[in-house]
Amino acid sequence: MVDALRLKDEMVSNGVRMNLVVATSLMKGYFAKGDLDSALNFFETIVKDGLCPNKITYYVLIEGCINTGDVKKGFELYTRMKNEGIKPNVYNVNSLIIAFFEGGLIDEAKKLFDEAVETGVANVFTYNNLISWLCKADKVDEACGVLDKMSKDGISPTIVSYNNMILGHCRSGNMDGALDLFNALQERGFKANVITYSILIDGYFRKGKSVEALAVFDQMVDLGFLPSDYTFNIVINGLCKVGQTSEASLTLKKVVERGFNPTCMTYDSIIEGFVKEGDINSMLAVYTNMHEAGVSPNVVTYTSLIHGFCKCKNMDLALKMRNEMRTKGLELDVVSYGTLYRIRLYIIA
Repeated sequence: MVDALRLKDEMVSNGVRMNLVVATSLMKGYFAKGDLDSALNFFETIVKDGLCPNKITYYVLIEGCINTGDVKKGFELYTRMKNEGIKPNVYNVNSLIIAFFEGGLIDEAKKLFDEAVETGVANVFTYNNLISWLCKADKVDEACGVLDKMSKDGISPTIVSYNNMILGHCRSGNMDGALDLFNALQERGFKANVITYSILIDGYFRKGKSVEALAVFDQMVDLGFLPSDYTFNIVINGLCKVGQTSEASLTLKKVVERGFNPTCMTYDSIIEGFVKEGDINSMLAVYTNMHEAGVSPNVVTYTSLIHGFCKCKNMDLALKMRNEMRTKGLELDVVSYGTLYRIRLYIIA
C-alpha cells in the first residue's frame, strides 16, 4: 500500500492526472488494510478533483464498508449511487441485505429486498437469502410466502430454496411440514441432495425420532447418495442425543471403514453420551480410539471426561485428565472446576 501511494504521488507531481482505475484500486487497498476512514476520505477527494465514480467504484466502496462492519455507511453510498443515476449491482444488494439481517436491521433488509424486486435487480440469491434468514428467525410461514412470490415473479426456485425451507420447518419442530415440502420438491421436478437428506435426518433426531431419522438415512444410501462427513456426524451425534450411544459407537466403526474421517467433535459426542450413561469403561475406550486415530482431544473432550469420572466418583482418573490437560496447555472451564471442587468436598466428607 505504501508503494502504491508513493506511485500515486509521483504521478500527480509529474502532472499525470489521477484516473478512476488507479483511484478505485487505491481505495480497495485501504479497505484490504481495514482502513475505512482513509478509503472514504480519498473517495471524497477524487470526487472534488472532478473524477466521476462508476458502478465498479461504488461496488468496491459498498463492499468495503460492509466488510469493515459499517453497513449504514455502505447503504448511504448505495443510495448516493442510485441518486447519481447508476443502476445498483445485485451483488451489492445481496451483500447489504445479508449485512442488515446480521446486524438485526430486519425492516431495512426487507425494504431493500422489496425495492430490488420492484426494480428487477433481485436474482435467485436475493430470494434465497431472505428465505434463509426468515427461517432462522423462525418465521417459516413468511418464508413460505417468499417462496411462492419467487415463482410468481418469474424466478425459478433452486434446491437451495427448498433446503432452506425444510431446514426452517425442522428447526421449528414441524417435521410433517418438512416432509410435505420434501415430497413436493420432488413432484415439482427437483432432486433432493445429500444436504436435503442430512437436514431431515437432523430434524428427526432433534425430535427424538431416531427410527425415522435412520429410515431417511437408509433411503438416502439406497438411492445411491454418498453420505458426507457432515451427514455421518449428524447420525452419530443424533444417536448419542437419544441415548443410543453404543449404537453410535458401532456406527462410527462402520463408517470409518467406509472412509469417514471422524473429527474431535465426533468423538466428543460419543464420550458425552457415555458420560450421561455413567459408562466409565466405554468413555476410556473411545478416548483411546481417539488417540489411535490421531485425533487430539480438546477442552470439550477433557471437560466431558472429567465430568464423567467425577460423576462415577473416580477422582484419580479425573485428576489424571486434569494433569494431562495442563501438560498440553489447556485450561478447564468454570463448570469443570466446580465439579472437581464439589467431588473433592464429597470425598473429604
